[in-house]
Amino acid sequence: MSNLTILREQNRRLRLFQVRKSYLKIKIQGRLLQDIYRNSICEMAEILKSGICRDHKHYSSFVSISINAKNHQNLLRKFLNKILGLTVAQNTIFCSINIHELTNTKLVAQVFGVWVSEFDDEIIAFKEDNCRIQEDTFKDSWGGLLHFEVKK
Repeated sequence: MSNLTILREQNRRLRLFQVRKSYLKIKIQGRLLQDIYRNSICEMAEILKSGICRDHKHYSSFVSISINAKNHQNLLRKFLNKILGLTVAQNTIFCSINIHELTNTKLVAQVFGVWVSEFDDEIIAFKEDNCRIQEDTFKDSWGGLLHFEVKK
Protein backbone atom coordinates (compact mmCIF):
# COMPACT_ATOMS: atom_id res chain seq x y z
CA MET A 1 0.00 0.00 0.00
CA SER A 2 1.48 3.33 -1.03
CA ASN A 3 1.77 6.39 1.21
CA LEU A 4 -0.76 8.19 -0.99
CA THR A 5 -3.33 5.41 -0.48
CA ILE A 6 -2.77 5.47 3.29
CA LEU A 7 -3.15 9.25 3.34
CA ARG A 8 -6.41 9.06 1.36
CA GLU A 9 -7.78 6.45 3.77
CA GLN A 10 -6.82 8.58 6.79
CA ASN A 11 -8.51 11.64 5.23
CA ARG A 12 -11.65 9.62 4.52
CA ARG A 13 -11.80 8.45 8.15
CA LEU A 14 -11.25 12.01 9.38
CA ARG A 15 -14.12 13.30 7.22
CA LEU A 16 -16.40 10.53 8.53
CA PHE A 17 -15.45 11.46 12.09
CA GLN A 18 -16.19 15.12 11.43
CA VAL A 19 -19.60 14.30 9.94
CA ARG A 20 -20.64 12.06 12.82
CA LYS A 21 -19.54 14.29 15.67
CA SER A 22 -19.98 17.96 16.30
CA TYR A 23 -19.56 20.27 19.21
CA LEU A 24 -22.27 22.66 20.29
CA LYS A 25 -21.75 25.75 22.37
CA ILE A 26 -24.94 26.97 23.97
CA LYS A 27 -25.25 30.31 25.70
CA ILE A 28 -27.45 30.25 28.78
CA GLN A 29 -28.68 33.22 30.72
CA GLY A 30 -31.01 33.89 33.59
CA ARG A 31 -31.89 36.53 36.08
CA LEU A 32 -31.42 34.04 38.94
CA LEU A 33 -29.19 31.00 39.34
CA GLN A 34 -32.39 28.89 39.28
CA ASP A 35 -33.04 30.18 35.75
CA ILE A 36 -29.68 28.78 34.63
CA TYR A 37 -30.81 25.29 35.69
CA ARG A 38 -34.20 25.66 34.00
CA ASN A 39 -32.67 27.01 30.80
CA SER A 40 -29.89 24.42 30.65
CA ILE A 41 -32.35 21.52 30.95
CA CYS A 42 -34.48 23.06 28.17
CA GLU A 43 -31.45 23.54 25.92
CA MET A 44 -30.39 19.91 26.40
CA ALA A 45 -33.93 18.79 25.56
CA GLU A 46 -33.92 20.91 22.39
CA ILE A 47 -30.70 19.23 21.22
CA LEU A 48 -32.11 15.76 21.85
CA LYS A 49 -35.51 16.32 20.21
CA SER A 50 -36.45 19.63 18.70
CA GLY A 51 -39.64 21.14 20.07
CA ILE A 52 -40.38 18.35 22.54
CA CYS A 53 -40.77 20.63 25.55
CA ARG A 54 -43.00 23.11 23.75
CA ASP A 55 -45.37 20.35 22.67
CA HIS A 56 -45.82 18.59 26.04
CA LYS A 57 -47.71 19.84 29.05
CA HIS A 58 -47.99 16.43 30.76
CA TYR A 59 -44.92 14.43 31.69
CA SER A 60 -44.52 10.67 31.71
CA SER A 61 -41.56 10.59 34.10
CA PHE A 62 -40.23 12.43 37.10
CA VAL A 63 -37.14 11.90 39.21
CA SER A 64 -36.08 13.43 42.52
CA ILE A 65 -32.44 14.45 42.65
CA SER A 66 -30.11 15.73 45.34
CA ILE A 67 -26.63 16.91 44.42
CA ASN A 68 -23.80 18.37 46.49
CA ALA A 69 -20.68 20.07 45.13
CA LYS A 70 -17.83 22.41 46.08
CA ASN A 71 -19.25 25.46 44.29
CA HIS A 72 -21.95 26.57 41.84
CA GLN A 73 -19.78 25.68 38.80
CA ASN A 74 -19.33 22.08 39.94
CA LEU A 75 -22.96 21.87 40.99
CA LEU A 76 -24.17 22.74 37.49
CA ARG A 77 -21.69 20.26 35.98
CA LYS A 78 -22.89 17.46 38.24
CA PHE A 79 -26.51 18.35 37.53
CA LEU A 80 -26.07 18.23 33.75
CA ASN A 81 -24.19 14.93 33.94
CA LYS A 82 -26.93 13.49 36.15
CA ILE A 83 -29.64 14.60 33.70
CA LEU A 84 -27.66 13.20 30.76
CA GLY A 85 -27.25 9.87 32.56
CA LEU A 86 -30.96 9.70 33.40
CA THR A 87 -31.85 10.60 29.82
CA VAL A 88 -29.84 7.70 28.43
CA ALA A 89 -30.90 5.20 31.13
CA GLN A 90 -34.62 5.98 30.88
CA ASN A 91 -34.94 7.11 27.24
CA THR A 92 -36.53 10.24 28.66
CA ILE A 93 -36.03 13.85 27.71
CA PHE A 94 -36.31 16.07 30.76
CA CYS A 95 -38.05 19.38 30.12
CA SER A 96 -38.89 20.88 33.46
CA ILE A 97 -37.40 21.23 36.92
CA ASN A 98 -39.01 22.05 40.23
CA ILE A 99 -36.25 23.32 42.54
CA HIS A 100 -36.86 22.75 46.24
CA GLU A 101 -33.47 23.94 47.49
CA LEU A 102 -30.61 25.66 45.69
CA THR A 103 -27.44 27.05 47.23
CA ASN A 104 -23.94 27.42 45.80
CA THR A 105 -23.16 23.87 46.95
CA LYS A 106 -26.48 21.98 47.02
CA LEU A 107 -29.40 21.27 44.70
CA VAL A 108 -32.57 19.39 45.68
CA ALA A 109 -35.13 19.17 42.91
CA GLN A 110 -37.53 17.12 40.85
CA VAL A 111 -37.10 16.87 37.10
CA PHE A 112 -39.95 16.02 34.76
CA GLY A 113 -39.61 14.42 31.37
CA VAL A 114 -41.19 12.78 28.38
CA TRP A 115 -40.41 9.24 27.29
CA VAL A 116 -39.27 9.03 23.66
CA SER A 117 -38.55 6.14 21.33
CA GLU A 118 -35.65 7.92 19.63
CA PHE A 119 -33.61 11.10 19.76
CA ASP A 120 -32.98 13.58 16.92
CA ASP A 121 -29.36 13.89 18.03
CA GLU A 122 -27.45 12.06 20.72
CA ILE A 123 -25.41 13.95 23.29
CA ILE A 124 -22.24 11.94 23.66
CA ALA A 125 -20.70 14.08 26.36
CA PHE A 126 -21.11 17.25 28.29
CA LYS A 127 -17.74 19.01 28.23
CA GLU A 128 -17.29 19.76 31.91
CA ASP A 129 -14.00 21.60 31.59
CA ASN A 130 -15.62 24.20 29.31
CA CYS A 131 -18.66 24.89 31.52
CA ARG A 132 -18.44 28.39 32.92
CA ILE A 133 -21.24 30.35 34.53
CA GLN A 134 -20.88 33.57 36.39
CA GLU A 135 -22.89 36.33 37.91
CA ASP A 136 -22.95 39.65 36.06
CA THR A 137 -23.51 42.17 38.84
CA PHE A 138 -23.93 45.05 36.39
CA LYS A 139 -26.82 43.37 34.59
CA ASP A 140 -28.11 41.64 37.74
CA SER A 141 -28.12 38.28 35.95
CA TRP A 142 -26.26 35.00 35.47
CA GLY A 143 -24.81 33.69 32.23
CA GLY A 144 -22.39 31.29 30.67
CA LEU A 145 -21.64 28.73 28.00
CA LEU A 146 -22.33 25.00 27.87
CA HIS A 147 -20.34 22.76 25.53
CA PHE A 148 -21.78 19.48 24.26
CA GLU A 149 -20.35 16.80 22.00
CA VAL A 150 -23.17 15.61 19.77
CA LYS A 151 -23.51 12.60 17.46
CA LYS A 152 -25.80 13.38 14.53
